[in-house]
Amino acid sequence: AAPVSSLEPEAIIDGPFAGLPLRGPTSVTVSPDGRWIVADGGNHRVLAIGPEGSLQQVIGSRCGLTEPGQPGCVDPDGAGPLSAGDGQFNEPWGVAAGADGSLFVADTWNGRLQAFDRRGVFRRKWGRFDQSTERSTDGEVSLYGPRGLVVDHAGDLVVADTGNKRLMIFG
Repeated sequence: AAPVSSLEPEAIIDGPFAGLPLRGPTSVTVSPDGRWIVADGGNHRVLAIGPEGSLQQVIGSRCGLTEPGQPGCVDPDGAGPLSAGDGQFNEPWGVAAGADGSLFVADTWNGRLQAFDRRGVFRRKWGRFDQSTERSTDGEVSLYGPRGLVVDHAGDLVVADTGNKRLMIFG
């Protein structure tokens, strides 16, 4: 039988962060500048935390794009080029950081991916909530519960599209 060992954590970091404790953290990655990027799924946000545990940034709030009336969704720039819900989440499950510090978030129950620059400024989104592996006619990729994300050594974003039972690679 394999030996059983007991490990004690060196630290426990649970907040509160911006007035809220962590609620359902689902993923963590380390950005090139050493910050921990945490998907705080239950609070519908992404946190950047310094290695000593200090809050450095909060990205997002709750937006239910696929729910009637799109509860919580706001248009971040009014009549500008952005749309309702850009930079907001419905249970983010996955986070990844690019070599340049860009951040990628699996916006799980809005069925999309979002990208931010290293300062947390929204840059783009892609994907549509759909349980289909067929190629779309409108050029929008179907995502059903995207969760795990990683940026590989080539700089490509690899996505675990859980509900569609596949991995997707974006260059």
